[in-house]
Amino acid sequence: MDPLLEGPADGPTDEEMAALNQSTVTVACRMPKWLLAEVADKSAEAEITVSRFVRDAVEAAIENKTIVINPRPAIPPKMKVMNHELHRLFASVSNNCNQLARRVHYDHLNKQITDKTYAAVAEQLAILIRVLEARLPP
Repeated sequence: MDPLLEGPADGPTDEEMAALNQSTVTVACRMPKWLLAEVADKSAEAEITVSRFVRDAVEAAIENKTIVINPRPAIPPKMKVMNHELHRLFASVSNNCNQLARRVHYDHLNKQITDKTYAAVAEQLAILIRVLEARLPP
């Protein structure tokens, strides 16, 4: 073999591997429609994107590993209703917070409330929104 084509005998250093892992490149490939349909079905079953599925498949092939597809368990209908109710409630509370913020801002611009009151109300609204967002289901 040509010595110019050979790489280092002991492989890349830890620093080189870290640099390689941090940088990404785009790779495109052609495949028949039937294969793309299968890949799309398997990635949907695993609830991941097609590109994530292909990356995992290539990585598994390189490392001689197997890909195990574990789909998430189905969400019970009662939980879907509860999630819908939580999102509806979050939307209505967020709307109320927005109305309060607009009113406080308007009053502050028209010198009807002090800077201290304005800052305190804005801080409390921000805390309320953070608490609400933390309690939302995924």
